Amino acid sequence: MPDDFAPARAAFVDLLARNAERHGLAPIAGRIVALLLFEGAPVPFGRLAQDLGVSRGSISANTRTLEDRGIIERLQPEGSRQVLYAIHKRSQRELLTEMAQHMLDTAAEARAIVATLPKDAAGPAERIEGFATYHSHVAEGLGHVIARLAPENNAPQG
Repeated sequence: MPDDFAPARAAFVDLLARNAERHGLAPIAGRIVALLLFEGAPVPFGRLAQDLGVSRGSISANTRTLEDRGIIERLQPEGSRQVLYAIHKRSQRELLTEMAQHMLDTAAEARAIVATLPKDAAGPAERIEGFATYHSHVAEGLGHVIARLAPENNAPQG
């Protein structure tokens, strides 16, 4: 990679580290995602540790977390012992659709709970309905974002 990319790469890695932390992940998880996005191709396990200046154990723990969340995927070419990591191949549209559906499911479950409350439980019913409405509105907003995504911009790698 050209040296003139280094400042932008470092800024992007730092940005995603802070973003990961805001979402309850370790900053290294964000740094891994940033490096994979910036590279645009699978990166060997050892190179992640080397490029990010962290232990292999830290890479192992954080890649496992990111895999579990469906953000990255582990690749192992047939006949090779080398492990590579890449951004998961799911499209942005697919990820957002899953998020929207989760929000709608949560809203529906919350409303089902409201329906079981006695008539004199107005306070809890209002608060739970507010929770459900919030989730419905977030799903609706995600629907607008999904509709605006151009198909050619959906692939996370490229």
